[in-house]
Amino acid sequence: MQVKEFLATNTRKVITVSPNTTLHDAMAILLDNAISCLPVVNSYDTLIGIVSDKDIFKAAYKDPKNFTASFVKEVMTSNLIVGILEDDFEYIGALMTNNRIRHIPIVEEA
Repeated sequence: MQVKEFLATNTRKVITVSPNTTLHDAMAILLDNAISCLPVVNSYDTLIGIVSDKDIFKAAYKDPKNFTASFVKEVMTSNLIVGILEDDFEYIGALMTNNRIRHIPIVEEA
């Protein structure tokens, strides 16, 4: 099955944050929406990174008293591995396994 076939049946809205979102706000968005990562977009809605619950956990471990005042841009992954709508699920799964990652943003080809 291709990613686009799955997304055609999924009506869930993609929730994004800006790089200047605080980790406190990002954590609240993750928890309120029962999700584990957020695409990070700039003012032009261009994908520039991804922040996951694990990124926030690491920040909390490193600075438990002040991490919530930090910003997404300080902990996000910006060297992204992405998929496209035409990718098969098997390919996406292999990318995730081989790169030891839990999330792959899907982007439209430009």
